[in-house]
Amino acid sequence: MSYRLYVARLKPQVLENRKYREANPHYIPGKPCVYVGATGRTRDERFEQHKTGYKANRFVKRFGTVLFEWAFSNTGEFERWADAVVGEEALAARYRSMGWAVWQN
Repeated sequence: MSYRLYVARLKPQVLENRKYREANPHYIPGKPCVYVGATGRTRDERFEQHKTGYKANRFVKRFGTVLFEWAFSNTGEFERWADAVVGEEALAARYRSMGWAVWQN
C-alpha cells in the first residue's frame, strides 16, 4: 500500500472558529485556509469521505471546497504511514511559514 498527501481548500469563514484561528497566530489575511492530510486512498475518495462525514475532519466537512491540487502536486507517494505523517507535518509547516492558515491532525 502507498500513502499520499492532500490539501483541501477551506472557506475563509473557518477563521471564525476559535480553535482554528488560535492554531494559526501568524496567518496573513488573504492567504489560503487549508487542511493538510495523508491517506491510503485516492485523494478524491478521501475528500469525499470528509464531505460525507466518514472519518471526517470537522473543518473539511463544514468548510471544505475543493482539493488544492497544486499545493500537493510535488509530494509524491510514501511506502510507510510513518513517512507520510512526517511529510504531512512538513507540508503543513511549510504553508504555515508562508502565512497560510493550516489545520492538520
